Amino acid sequence: MNLPDAVTVRRTDVGIEVDAASYRWRWSRETDAVTLAGADGRTIVEYPLQPVIEVAGDGATTASGRCDRVVIDGTRVDMRYAGVNGGASLTLAVRFHSTYFVLDDVVYAPAADEAIVRIVYFGTWADGAIAPAAAASACVIPGGRQLPEQAIFRTAAIEDQRYSVGYFGLGTESDHQQWALPHYLVACYDAGDDAAPASHAACSGLGALPDGHALVRIDDGRFCYEISIRGDLWGHRRGPAPQRFEAPLVTAVAADWYSAGLAHFDALFAEGYARRKRAEDVPASAFLSQFDTWGDQIHRRAILDRFDETHLREIYAAFRASGLTSKLFVIDDKWEHTYGSLEHDPERFPHFIELLDEVRAGGLGIGLWTAFPRCEDFRALGLTEDAVLMTPDGAPYVERQRKRSWYIFDLTNADAAAYLAGRARHLVRTYRPAMVKIDFGYEIPLPDVAGPHDASQGGERLLLRFLEVIVGAIKQEDPAIAILYYCLTPLLNQYLDQTGADDMWMSRGAYDACFAKRALLSSWCGSFGVVPYGSSGYDWCSAEEIWLDTAIIGAPGIIAPISVADEYGDRLTPGLAARYNGIARITRTNPNYNVECYDADLHDPAAGPRARAWARIEDGRAVVITLRQAAGGTVRVAGIAEEDGRAVIASLTDAGIGASAALAIVPFDAGRVSVALNGRGEPIVTAHLFGGGEIPVASEVEGQRVVINAMIHAPDGTPVERIEIRF
Repeated sequence: MNLPDAVTVRRTDVGIEVDAASYRWRWSRETDAVTLAGADGRTIVEYPLQPVIEVAGDGATTASGRCDRVVIDGTRVDMRYAGVNGGASLTLAVRFHSTYFVLDDVVYAPAADEAIVRIVYFGTWADGAIAPAAAASACVIPGGRQLPEQAIFRTAAIEDQRYSVGYFGLGTESDHQQWALPHYLVACYDAGDDAAPASHAACSGLGALPDGHALVRIDDGRFCYEISIRGDLWGHRRGPAPQRFEAPLVTAVAADWYSAGLAHFDALFAEGYARRKRAEDVPASAFLSQFDTWGDQIHRRAILDRFDETHLREIYAAFRASGLTSKLFVIDDKWEHTYGSLEHDPERFPHFIELLDEVRAGGLGIGLWTAFPRCEDFRALGLTEDAVLMTPDGAPYVERQRKRSWYIFDLTNADAAAYLAGRARHLVRTYRPAMVKIDFGYEIPLPDVAGPHDASQGGERLLLRFLEVIVGAIKQEDPAIAILYYCLTPLLNQYLDQTGADDMWMSRGAYDACFAKRALLSSWCGSFGVVPYGSSGYDWCSAEEIWLDTAIIGAPGIIAPISVADEYGDRLTPGLAARYNGIARITRTNPNYNVECYDADLHDPAAGPRARAWARIEDGRAVVITLRQAAGGTVRVAGIAEEDGRAVIASLTDAGIGASAALAIVPFDAGRVSVALNGRGEPIVTAHLFGGGEIPVASEVEGQRVVINAMIHAPDGTPVERIEIRF
């Protein structure tokens, strides 16, 4: 199907037709139904255009309106719906572009003193309740489920499940979600069948953070996008004044869901809703390999108040003796005296600052885990109840986990914001971290349970307020500190430098399979300049597979224990340490990249999404390739490389693998590896060994390829970290 590069919008007897470069959009005035097709002409999704507004109040009713006005102005269409929920009205605009369209300027004019409970896109009323109405056979929701790890959902198999797509995690009553992954999007497509491949895909997401909880709901073949505002509880969204929804909904269309996600991000940039990070915007510490103490803490049972300086020093000593070349030593949870102080416990860690100095003197940067919103005793800090989140009845909200409980700071309160900004500056000045890991989103209470005193800054906006205050203070004190959080959205680019792929504890026994899915999704970050952190799981048997994928997406990390055995009784071996060191050596320092998949599964809900063989592309050139042996044998990348086992091949310069004067191969299996010469001179091949030694490696030139037998051990048994080829 040939669609024009320019957008054409025309009125018809039936409704409106829009043709653009990547999609065809049809709207029926009679039914309010939109049919969205890709450039291939196949329908991707059908949905109602009018958002559903749920209200509460005396005499509140539940009914969709009927469109009574349509105005077309170039590529913009304005509509009004009358009779919404009885006597209210709703207006909206849709702006069409060649690869995306924006639903914007949504304004609800209540007929009375109604409180808005939620706004639902792609929904409908059914028997007095809101029901999903967007018909698509497959949805992609990153982080949608963690038990088991799943991001691809066949909608017909799902019975009324909600999936948080914002920063609320625990307590969302959604489908086995453990950790919060803000991305604010959902992709959809026709999954096809044995007779037809998957259709083109659409990706819809917000262009700003709303004052409610963003989630996707799937039920029996249909989905919708909800923003739970709860104006009935907080009073900030109620009539009779018109209520404007400031967060636009941006939908991009591309040949598959992964590409549609990238097109969605490009649309956010084009609209000015987000800004792509440049290389100079990202601190150097965001690219450093990490070792995190949490796995050791867990396996030593050094949690809560049992984590002390003796444990920490023993973990550090084990790290120094391991031969690992991580550049960041990250101290995880429980180092603080009390939550909210951002101060180490002087009784459990009497020489904490001296230990940090020792770590730095050993050539490492310090990373610190923080949970900034937690506050155990606001009165002891000189604050009042107004400084913490409250329940709908006005009482301070208390979070309880096991034997501990705490409040949550309300940073819409000036005193709380000033206090927390001061503690953030204190953290920087006292402990001088190179990286700060922010770990809190999954425990922030939902708007149904608690909220800030300024309700207009509730919901997802509360996350933005935390980042403004906390990261703003940290960066003002030291812009070189990298900020690590969980995200797959450029809407937070101003504040975040890294995104975490941990914690994978719910995938015990399958950490590598879990990580493979998160890795492919995290590669989206290359389009907006945030660096994925590739944490291991809590065992060693899955580590190699995780590092193979980490080589493509970002900085490698370890959370498995090194001072004690893992959950299967295994320990770090010199061979594993060598593989990790090799990957750490080839880590790229350009945050802007895309990927090319040679062998991947983008559609299987159980196995995907994952890539078995893929490349990192910078400035149009493949600079890192991860190859896993296919079922039939040799893996080939045309014009670049061939390999008989598992290996990572990387350029050690800014040039692509096919032209670089220096390459590195990190072998995970012994086998034959060949690299195209492409006119380069005689190769000099050297194996760099675990512990620092080097040995020459024989090579042969066969036609236009240099061939080596990649080994994982030297003749004396010393593990190989990497093999370098210099021309």
